[in-house]
Amino acid sequence: MGTRSAYLPHAPPRSGGWAKGYRYLRAAEAKGNKGGRRPAAAADKTDDVRTAYLEGRSIAALARDHRVSRGAIRTAVADLLPEHTAVVPGAPAPELPVVLDMPGKGADFLRAA
Repeated sequence: MGTRSAYLPHAPPRSGGWAKGYRYLRAAEAKGNKGGRRPAAAADKTDDVRTAYLEGRSIAALARDHRVSRGAIRTAVADLLPEHTAVVPGAPAPELPVVLDMPGKGADFLRAA
């Protein structure tokens, strides 16, 4: 047996990979498509999620029901969250419903109060 050559196969050179991707993104943007990842909560579910959130359901409960992350629910209701509402100087703060979504004796005590 002779010695083996030190030749190692390699990948073909990249032909403008970055520039190509950049061109595709610009073309998609020009057509009106926005880049990025699709939302985890589908558009048809978003209205249901927003309605349920306004009715007082917690973000954690909505995430469990729709089998998505809490972050996905927060994204769907981002403009409804208290820190994103417009503040008028001198106006009283809106009273938000409190939803207690936890099991146990402590929760029972707090619900009764």
